[in-house]
Amino acid sequence: MRVRDVAQRVLPWVVSVGVCVALLWPFRDEGGRAVLASAVGRASPWTFPIIVLSAAAAWITDSWTTTVTFRRFGTDISFREACLTRGATYLFDAITPVLGQAALGVMMFRRGTPLARTVQVILLMTVVFMIQLVAVAGLGLLLGQSEVSNLSGRVVMLTLLGAGVYLVLVAVKPPFVARRRAFAQLFEIGVGGHAFAFAARTPNMVAMFAGQMATLYCFGIAVPFAPLLVYIPAIVVVTGAPISVQGIGPAQLAQVAFFAGHVGGDPRVAEATVIAWGLTTTVGHALVWFLIGVGCAFTRTGRTLFAATKSVLRERAQLAAIAAPESE
Repeated sequence: MRVRDVAQRVLPWVVSVGVCVALLWPFRDEGGRAVLASAVGRASPWTFPIIVLSAAAAWITDSWTTTVTFRRFGTDISFREACLTRGATYLFDAITPVLGQAALGVMMFRRGTPLARTVQVILLMTVVFMIQLVAVAGLGLLLGQSEVSNLSGRVVMLTLLGAGVYLVLVAVKPPFVARRRAFAQLFEIGVGGHAFAFAARTPNMVAMFAGQMATLYCFGIAVPFAPLLVYIPAIVVVTGAPISVQGIGPAQLAQVAFFAGHVGGDPRVAEATVIAWGLTTTVGHALVWFLIGVGCAFTRTGRTLFAATKSVLRERAQLAAIAAPESE
């Protein structure tokens, strides 16, 4: 195994553990542990039911998005099959979201969707998800500019500008960009296809924000609506970045920076409350999605997904073995 491959696997764990240790280090003594215990004790009895409901809602709405988007571009898939497929891919998401998307692509390809179309639709859903996060952050900046830090405002404005330029290019289709392999598939879909995917993704985005807001209030973290629209997209991006394990570590660091000032009382208690909220919701959602994945994996659709993925990995290993002697 190459050094680069080892580094890619080890680095997220090192970053996650390192940041968690740095966050929890001030609470290492007996008094600190009492503060953390008090922060956890602030959680409402509704916290765990809300975590379960929000995780399930994210799964259902994500499956609905997958269903209508693939149907729009030529794949006749039922909502039930999409639910089972997307649920089973949560076991791949536990390693990295990119692997989950790849597993979804393998399943769609093996059930008859052309490879180019499969890549096109998955790429479209990913790009639209990012555009939607930027749009939500822009709305939050518009509604509460005075409540958002100058740095956050500048980042949102720059990303909004980038998204606007991208959509203009998709509409105009200048040849020097549209002919490039990296953009051709998205440009082929056009503005109409992007608008459809944006609308299809909206229920999932609403479910995600509603779940975050509900759990925040369960811990007594009262964040105004406008800055919340700016900060949650930033946390989602940090969580999805390939520098940590399921966002544990860097995401909590961002959460403390964004939300600790919205908890009244001792700053140390406020920080402990945000850390407790962040770790509880992150681990809770991951556990629920893992159980959904295990349940879906034992269905016929789930077994087909894992068989197809195993077949692709075997074919890739065979090709690598054939190519190795030729390169020597």
